[in-house]
Amino acid sequence: MQNQELKYWLAFAKLSLFRNKHFLFHKNFFDSLADFWNASFDALTDAKITDQVAHNFINTRSTINPEQELEYLYKYNLDVLLFDEPNYPSLLKEISSPPLLLFYRGNKEILHQQLFAIVGTRKFSSYGKQITLQLTQKVVDNNLIPVSGLALGIDTIVHQTCVNNHFPTVAVLGCGIDDNTIYPRSNYRLAQEIIKNNGIIISEYSAQTEALKHHFPARNRLISGLSLGTLVTEARQKSGALITAHFALEQNREVFAVPGPITQSTSDGTNNLIKLGAKTVTTVQDILDELNLPQKIAIQKTRNVVPDSPEELEILNQLSSESKHINQIALACKKSITYINAQLLLLEMKGRVHNLGNMHFTLKT
Repeated sequence: MQNQELKYWLAFAKLSLFRNKHFLFHKNFFDSLADFWNASFDALTDAKITDQVAHNFINTRSTINPEQELEYLYKYNLDVLLFDEPNYPSLLKEISSPPLLLFYRGNKEILHQQLFAIVGTRKFSSYGKQITLQLTQKVVDNNLIPVSGLALGIDTIVHQTCVNNHFPTVAVLGCGIDDNTIYPRSNYRLAQEIIKNNGIIISEYSAQTEALKHHFPARNRLISGLSLGTLVTEARQKSGALITAHFALEQNREVFAVPGPITQSTSDGTNNLIKLGAKTVTTVQDILDELNLPQKIAIQKTRNVVPDSPEELEILNQLSSESKHINQIALACKKSITYINAQLLLLEMKGRVHNLGNMHFTLKT
Protein backbone atom coordinates (compact mmCIF):
# COMPACT_ATOMS: atom_id res chain seq x y z
CA MET A 1 0.00 0.00 0.00
CA GLN A 2 1.23 3.49 -0.83
CA ASN A 3 2.06 5.84 2.02
CA GLN A 4 -0.57 8.29 0.78
CA GLU A 5 -3.30 5.77 1.57
CA LEU A 6 -1.67 4.28 4.69
CA LYS A 7 -1.38 7.61 6.50
CA TYR A 8 -5.17 8.03 6.34
CA TRP A 9 -5.76 4.52 7.65
CA LEU A 10 -3.58 5.49 10.60
CA ALA A 11 -5.46 8.77 11.06
CA PHE A 12 -8.92 7.15 10.97
CA ALA A 13 -7.78 4.50 13.45
CA LYS A 14 -6.41 7.17 15.80
CA LEU A 15 -9.73 9.03 15.61
CA SER A 16 -11.70 5.92 16.71
CA LEU A 17 -14.95 7.43 15.50
CA PHE A 18 -16.17 4.87 12.97
CA ARG A 19 -16.94 1.25 13.76
CA ASN A 20 -14.88 -0.96 11.52
CA LYS A 21 -17.52 -2.53 9.33
CA HIS A 22 -19.34 0.80 9.02
CA PHE A 23 -16.06 2.43 8.04
CA LEU A 24 -15.57 0.03 5.12
CA PHE A 25 -19.12 0.74 3.96
CA HIS A 26 -18.67 4.54 4.09
CA LYS A 27 -15.23 4.28 2.46
CA ASN A 28 -16.79 2.89 -0.72
CA PHE A 29 -18.50 6.22 -1.38
CA PHE A 30 -15.15 7.96 -1.94
CA ASP A 31 -12.45 7.60 -4.59
CA SER A 32 -9.74 7.57 -1.94
CA LEU A 33 -9.23 7.77 1.82
CA ALA A 34 -7.83 11.27 1.29
CA ASP A 35 -11.21 12.30 -0.18
CA PHE A 36 -12.98 10.67 2.76
CA TRP A 37 -10.74 12.43 5.29
CA ASN A 38 -11.24 15.86 3.71
CA ALA A 39 -14.92 15.44 2.83
CA SER A 40 -17.50 18.15 3.43
CA PHE A 41 -20.52 17.67 5.66
CA ASP A 42 -22.77 17.08 2.64
CA ALA A 43 -20.37 14.52 1.16
CA LEU A 44 -20.25 12.69 4.48
CA THR A 45 -24.02 12.52 4.84
CA ASP A 46 -24.29 11.41 1.20
CA ALA A 47 -22.06 8.49 2.28
CA LYS A 48 -24.81 7.49 4.76
CA ILE A 49 -22.98 8.93 7.79
CA THR A 50 -25.36 10.38 10.39
CA ASP A 51 -25.43 14.13 10.97
CA GLN A 52 -24.04 13.75 14.49
CA VAL A 53 -21.11 11.55 13.45
CA ALA A 54 -20.38 13.83 10.48
CA HIS A 55 -20.24 16.88 12.76
CA ASN A 56 -18.02 15.04 15.25
CA PHE A 57 -15.69 13.94 12.48
CA ILE A 58 -15.31 17.44 11.03
CA ASN A 59 -14.73 18.93 14.49
CA THR A 60 -12.10 16.40 15.61
CA ARG A 61 -10.13 15.48 12.48
CA SER A 62 -8.15 18.72 12.75
CA THR A 63 -6.57 17.37 15.96
CA ILE A 64 -4.86 14.55 14.03
CA ASN A 65 -2.09 14.94 11.48
CA PRO A 66 -2.00 11.97 9.07
CA GLU A 67 1.58 12.77 8.04
CA GLN A 68 2.71 12.71 11.65
CA GLU A 69 1.01 9.36 12.26
CA LEU A 70 2.95 7.90 9.33
CA GLU A 71 6.18 9.40 10.66
CA TYR A 72 5.55 7.76 14.04
CA LEU A 73 5.07 4.38 12.35
CA TYR A 74 8.48 4.53 10.73
CA LYS A 75 10.25 6.33 13.57
CA TYR A 76 9.38 3.55 16.01
CA ASN A 77 9.88 0.76 13.46
CA LEU A 78 6.32 -0.59 13.71
CA ASP A 79 4.37 -2.66 11.19
CA VAL A 80 0.64 -2.62 10.65
CA LEU A 81 -2.15 -4.99 9.58
CA LEU A 82 -5.18 -3.37 7.96
CA PHE A 83 -8.69 -4.74 8.37
CA ASP A 84 -9.37 -5.12 4.66
CA GLU A 85 -6.14 -6.99 3.94
CA PRO A 86 -6.00 -10.80 3.66
CA ASN A 87 -3.30 -11.13 6.36
CA TYR A 88 -5.55 -9.60 9.03
CA PRO A 89 -6.37 -12.40 11.55
CA SER A 90 -9.50 -14.18 10.32
CA LEU A 91 -10.88 -15.02 13.79
CA LEU A 92 -10.56 -11.38 14.85
CA LYS A 93 -12.62 -10.29 11.83
CA GLU A 94 -15.53 -12.30 13.22
CA ILE A 95 -15.98 -10.28 16.43
CA SER A 96 -18.44 -7.39 16.65
CA SER A 97 -15.83 -4.63 16.99
CA PRO A 98 -12.51 -5.59 15.40
CA PRO A 99 -9.95 -2.77 15.23
CA LEU A 100 -9.44 -0.97 11.94
CA LEU A 101 -5.81 -1.91 12.13
CA LEU A 102 -3.28 -3.65 14.36
CA PHE A 103 0.19 -2.38 15.10
CA TYR A 104 2.66 -5.20 15.54
CA ARG A 105 6.29 -6.13 16.09
CA GLY A 106 7.42 -9.67 15.40
CA ASN A 107 6.18 -12.65 13.42
CA LYS A 108 2.72 -11.91 11.99
CA GLU A 109 2.45 -15.40 10.48
CA ILE A 110 1.64 -16.97 13.85
CA LEU A 111 -1.62 -14.99 13.95
CA HIS A 112 -2.95 -17.48 11.39
CA GLN A 113 -2.07 -20.53 13.47
CA GLN A 114 -4.07 -22.09 16.30
CA LEU A 115 -4.07 -19.53 19.11
CA PHE A 116 -5.29 -20.13 22.66
CA ALA A 117 -5.68 -17.48 25.36
CA ILE A 118 -4.45 -18.07 28.91
CA VAL A 119 -5.16 -15.32 31.43
CA GLY A 120 -5.54 -14.79 35.16
CA THR A 121 -5.00 -12.63 38.19
CA ARG A 122 -2.08 -10.26 38.70
CA LYS A 123 -1.70 -11.34 42.34
CA PHE A 124 -1.51 -15.11 42.11
CA SER A 125 -1.14 -17.81 44.75
CA SER A 126 1.48 -20.56 44.70
CA TYR A 127 -1.31 -22.85 43.47
CA GLY A 128 -2.12 -20.46 40.62
CA LYS A 129 1.52 -20.23 39.61
CA GLN A 130 1.95 -23.99 39.62
CA ILE A 131 -1.10 -24.79 37.50
CA THR A 132 -0.35 -21.95 35.06
CA LEU A 133 3.19 -23.23 34.56
CA GLN A 134 1.99 -26.79 34.05
CA LEU A 135 -0.94 -26.03 31.73
CA THR A 136 0.97 -23.50 29.64
CA GLN A 137 3.73 -26.07 29.18
CA LYS A 138 1.18 -28.67 28.03
CA VAL A 139 -0.47 -26.18 25.67
CA VAL A 140 2.95 -25.45 24.17
CA ASP A 141 3.71 -29.16 23.92
CA ASN A 142 0.58 -29.54 21.81
CA ASN A 143 1.54 -26.70 19.45
CA LEU A 144 -1.20 -24.30 20.49
CA ILE A 145 0.22 -20.77 20.62
CA PRO A 146 -0.59 -19.03 23.92
CA VAL A 147 -2.10 -15.53 23.83
CA SER A 148 -2.04 -13.23 26.86
CA GLY A 149 -1.80 -9.58 27.84
CA LEU A 150 1.79 -9.06 29.12
CA ALA A 151 0.34 -7.94 32.48
CA LEU A 152 2.02 -8.75 35.76
CA GLY A 153 1.05 -12.06 37.33
CA ILE A 154 -0.45 -14.94 35.35
CA ASP A 155 0.12 -13.25 31.96
CA THR A 156 3.83 -12.94 32.70
CA ILE A 157 4.05 -16.62 33.67
CA VAL A 158 2.38 -17.61 30.38
CA HIS A 159 4.71 -15.54 28.19
CA GLN A 160 7.83 -16.45 30.18
CA THR A 161 7.06 -20.17 29.89
CA CYS A 162 6.89 -19.79 26.11
CA VAL A 163 10.16 -17.85 26.00
CA ASN A 164 11.84 -20.48 28.18
CA ASN A 165 10.75 -23.10 25.65
CA HIS A 166 11.85 -20.95 22.68
CA PHE A 167 8.22 -21.10 21.57
CA PRO A 168 6.20 -18.23 20.06
CA THR A 169 3.54 -16.39 22.02
CA VAL A 170 1.20 -13.47 21.30
CA ALA A 171 1.19 -10.50 23.69
CA VAL A 172 -1.71 -8.06 23.29
CA LEU A 173 -1.06 -4.65 24.83
CA GLY A 174 -3.38 -1.86 25.96
CA CYS A 175 -0.89 0.83 24.93
CA GLY A 176 1.58 1.65 22.19
CA ILE A 177 4.16 -1.03 21.38
CA ASP A 178 7.12 1.30 20.81
CA ASP A 179 10.05 0.82 23.17
CA ASN A 180 9.23 3.95 25.16
CA THR A 181 5.62 3.01 25.90
CA ILE A 182 5.47 -0.76 26.48
CA TYR A 183 3.61 -1.37 29.75
CA PRO A 184 4.25 -2.60 32.37
CA ARG A 185 7.83 -1.34 32.19
CA SER A 186 9.01 -4.29 34.27
CA ASN A 187 8.03 -6.54 31.33
CA TYR A 188 9.89 -4.52 28.69
CA ARG A 189 12.66 -7.12 28.48
CA LEU A 190 10.12 -9.94 28.29
CA ALA A 191 8.46 -8.17 25.33
CA GLN A 192 11.81 -8.09 23.54
CA GLU A 193 12.35 -11.79 24.27
CA ILE A 194 8.92 -12.61 22.85
CA ILE A 195 9.87 -10.92 19.57
CA LYS A 196 13.28 -12.66 19.48
CA ASN A 197 11.60 -16.06 19.98
CA ASN A 198 9.47 -15.73 16.83
CA GLY A 199 6.48 -14.36 18.75
CA ILE A 200 4.62 -11.08 18.32
CA ILE A 201 3.43 -8.11 20.33
CA ILE A 202 0.35 -6.31 19.01
CA SER A 203 -1.92 -3.40 19.87
CA GLU A 204 -4.68 -1.32 18.33
CA TYR A 205 -3.06 1.78 19.86
CA SER A 206 -0.49 3.85 18.00
CA ALA A 207 3.04 4.67 19.17
CA GLN A 208 3.34 6.80 22.30
CA THR A 209 -0.21 5.95 23.44
CA GLU A 210 -0.01 5.51 27.21
CA ALA A 211 -1.70 2.63 29.04
CA LEU A 212 -5.00 4.08 30.26
CA LYS A 213 -7.50 2.27 32.46
CA HIS A 214 -10.21 2.00 29.80
CA HIS A 215 -7.76 0.51 27.30
CA PHE A 216 -7.53 -2.80 29.14
CA PRO A 217 -11.13 -4.04 28.73
CA ALA A 218 -10.80 -3.13 25.03
CA ARG A 219 -7.49 -5.02 24.92
CA ASN A 220 -9.17 -8.06 26.49
CA ARG A 221 -11.67 -8.38 23.62
CA LEU A 222 -8.69 -8.82 21.28
CA ILE A 223 -7.09 -11.51 23.44
CA SER A 224 -10.26 -13.60 23.27
CA GLY A 225 -11.06 -12.56 19.69
CA LEU A 226 -7.77 -13.89 18.35
CA SER A 227 -8.17 -17.23 20.11
CA LEU A 228 -10.01 -20.52 19.68
CA GLY A 229 -10.76 -20.45 23.40
CA THR A 230 -9.84 -18.72 26.65
CA LEU A 231 -8.54 -20.40 29.80
CA VAL A 232 -8.66 -18.60 33.15
CA THR A 233 -6.24 -20.37 35.49
CA GLU A 234 -6.79 -18.26 38.62
CA ALA A 235 -8.89 -15.14 39.20
CA ARG A 236 -10.60 -13.21 41.94
CA GLN A 237 -14.27 -12.32 41.64
CA LYS A 238 -13.55 -8.89 40.07
CA SER A 239 -10.44 -9.83 38.10
CA GLY A 240 -9.93 -8.34 34.65
CA ALA A 241 -9.39 -11.89 33.41
CA LEU A 242 -13.13 -12.45 33.83
CA ILE A 243 -13.76 -9.61 31.37
CA THR A 244 -11.74 -11.58 28.82
CA ALA A 245 -13.86 -14.66 29.56
CA HIS A 246 -17.08 -12.70 29.08
CA PHE A 247 -15.83 -11.33 25.77
CA ALA A 248 -15.04 -14.90 24.70
CA LEU A 249 -18.64 -15.91 25.43
CA GLU A 250 -19.98 -12.96 23.43
CA GLN A 251 -17.70 -13.94 20.55
CA ASN A 252 -19.00 -17.52 20.63
CA ARG A 253 -15.62 -18.89 21.72
CA GLU A 254 -15.02 -21.60 24.32
CA VAL A 255 -14.33 -20.57 27.92
CA PHE A 256 -12.30 -22.77 30.26
CA ALA A 257 -11.48 -22.41 33.94
CA VAL A 258 -9.35 -24.24 36.48
CA PRO A 259 -11.14 -25.03 39.75
CA GLY A 260 -9.37 -23.84 42.88
CA PRO A 261 -9.56 -24.13 46.67
CA ILE A 262 -12.78 -22.64 48.05
CA THR A 263 -10.73 -21.17 50.90
CA GLN A 264 -8.74 -18.92 48.54
CA SER A 265 -10.22 -15.67 47.20
CA THR A 266 -7.93 -16.01 44.17
CA SER A 267 -10.13 -18.91 43.01
CA ASP A 268 -13.52 -17.23 43.53
CA GLY A 269 -13.67 -15.99 39.95
CA THR A 270 -12.71 -19.28 38.29
CA ASN A 271 -15.00 -21.34 40.52
CA ASN A 272 -17.88 -19.03 39.65
CA LEU A 273 -17.09 -19.29 35.93
CA ILE A 274 -17.44 -23.05 36.21
CA LYS A 275 -20.81 -22.62 37.96
CA LEU A 276 -21.91 -20.44 35.04
CA GLY A 277 -20.96 -23.10 32.49
CA ALA A 278 -17.25 -22.70 31.73
CA LYS A 279 -15.49 -25.95 30.90
CA THR A 280 -13.58 -27.37 33.85
CA VAL A 281 -9.89 -27.95 33.14
CA THR A 282 -7.70 -30.27 35.15
CA THR A 283 -5.52 -31.49 32.26
CA VAL A 284 -4.71 -30.20 28.79
CA GLN A 285 -6.81 -33.05 27.37
CA ASP A 286 -9.93 -31.23 28.59
CA ILE A 287 -9.01 -28.34 26.30
CA LEU A 288 -8.06 -30.49 23.32
CA ASP A 289 -11.27 -32.54 23.55
CA GLU A 290 -13.51 -29.47 23.72
CA LEU A 291 -11.75 -27.82 20.78
CA ASN A 292 -11.75 -31.13 18.91
CA LEU A 293 -7.99 -31.05 18.48
CA PRO A 294 -5.83 -34.18 18.44
CA GLN A 295 -3.24 -34.51 21.15
CA LYS A 296 0.08 -33.85 19.42
CA ILE A 297 2.13 -35.66 22.03
CA ALA A 298 0.48 -38.76 23.42
CA ILE A 299 3.15 -39.46 26.01
CA GLN A 300 4.98 -36.51 27.47
CA LYS A 301 8.65 -37.09 28.15
CA THR A 302 9.82 -36.23 31.64
CA ARG A 303 13.04 -34.27 31.63
CA ASN A 304 16.01 -36.04 33.19
CA VAL A 305 16.95 -33.90 36.14
CA VAL A 306 20.56 -34.88 36.73
CA PRO A 307 22.08 -33.53 39.93
CA ASP A 308 25.58 -32.03 39.90
CA SER A 309 26.36 -33.08 43.45
CA PRO A 310 25.16 -35.36 46.25
CA GLU A 311 23.74 -32.28 47.99
CA GLU A 312 21.55 -31.47 44.97
CA LEU A 313 20.46 -35.12 44.70
CA GLU A 314 19.32 -35.09 48.32
CA ILE A 315 17.07 -32.06 47.68
CA LEU A 316 15.78 -33.22 44.28
CA ASN A 317 14.70 -36.50 45.85
CA GLN A 318 12.32 -34.53 48.06
CA LEU A 319 10.65 -32.73 45.15
CA SER A 320 7.96 -33.76 42.67
CA SER A 321 5.24 -32.08 40.62
CA GLU A 322 3.42 -31.43 43.91
CA SER A 323 4.17 -28.19 45.76
CA LYS A 324 6.38 -28.53 48.85
CA HIS A 325 7.31 -25.86 51.41
CA ILE A 326 10.98 -25.22 52.19
CA ASN A 327 10.38 -26.18 55.84
CA GLN A 328 9.31 -29.67 54.76
CA ILE A 329 12.40 -30.05 52.56
CA ALA A 330 14.74 -28.87 55.32
CA LEU A 331 13.12 -31.22 57.82
CA ALA A 332 13.40 -34.23 55.48
CA CYS A 333 17.05 -33.44 54.62
CA LYS A 334 17.91 -32.59 58.23
CA LYS A 335 19.54 -29.34 57.09
CA SER A 336 19.05 -25.68 58.01
CA ILE A 337 16.57 -23.57 56.05
CA THR A 338 19.42 -21.21 55.10
CA TYR A 339 21.36 -24.09 53.54
CA ILE A 340 18.32 -25.49 51.71
CA ASN A 341 17.38 -22.04 50.43
CA ALA A 342 20.86 -21.58 48.93
CA GLN A 343 20.72 -24.97 47.22
CA LEU A 344 17.22 -24.32 45.88
CA LEU A 345 18.34 -20.98 44.45
CA LEU A 346 21.12 -22.73 42.53
CA LEU A 347 18.72 -25.40 41.27
CA GLU A 348 16.26 -22.72 40.15
CA MET A 349 19.03 -20.91 38.24
CA LYS A 350 19.88 -24.21 36.53
CA GLY A 351 16.25 -24.63 35.49
CA ARG A 352 15.67 -27.75 37.59
CA VAL A 353 13.08 -26.51 40.06
CA HIS A 354 10.15 -24.07 39.99
CA ASN A 355 9.89 -21.44 42.70
CA LEU A 356 6.13 -20.99 43.15
CA GLY A 357 6.50 -18.16 45.67
CA ASN A 358 5.80 -18.14 49.40
CA MET A 359 8.71 -20.61 49.81
CA HIS A 360 6.96 -23.39 47.86
CA PHE A 361 8.83 -25.41 45.22
CA THR A 362 8.22 -28.15 42.65
CA LEU A 363 10.42 -30.23 40.39
CA LYS A 364 10.61 -28.83 36.87
CA THR A 365 9.51 -31.50 34.40
